[in-house]
Amino acid sequence: MTPAEASNHLGLSNYEDLDEAVEMNLFQCRQELIQKADHVLLFPAKEKRLKLLQLASETLGYTFDEVLHCQELIQSQSKRIEDHFHCFQANRSRLLKEVGEVKSFLSLVYVQEQLKRNYQFWSMFWNDMKSLNLQEVKLSELVDSMRFLQVIHQWKEKGMEELHQLDSTKIPMDIQVEILRLQQVSAKLS
Repeated sequence: MTPAEASNHLGLSNYEDLDEAVEMNLFQCRQELIQKADHVLLFPAKEKRLKLLQLASETLGYTFDEVLHCQELIQSQSKRIEDHFHCFQANRSRLLKEVGEVKSFLSLVYVQEQLKRNYQFWSMFWNDMKSLNLQEVKLSELVDSMRFLQVIHQWKEKGMEELHQLDSTKIPMDIQVEILRLQQVSAKLS
């Protein structure tokens, strides 16, 4: 990458200096990842951009002084739906907190990869749920997590804590759509 290309990628002419350009681009990328953390199918395109910004910064002489602190994702071994939900949400919350603390574009790539893995664990859990009313699903439209938890608690009160105990005809339509969406995301991530 030439210095001119690097300047263009960072939008250097819009900032006072290289430090400000890198910081502002990093800030914008952090915000974007936080806002679109559940749109994991878009991550490959975002990864290319992040790597380009890292390369552009380094081409112009910027040095990132960050050591990645890798914390493994927790993967629920339970058969209980609620345990899987809480595990997914705990990993997601921790990773989103890390987004705010990273100091390089490559670290954002790493966090994206972890968010994607976490989403794989959660979506794959639903692959065994069969006999749902097949319908068209928009992969970018998610059910609010508190709504999902509310339904999980309703199932729990009725003694339905594992997938095999669920009656697909009694699952609210919005949750059926979310489960179908998760199944389709799982297929695309595999």
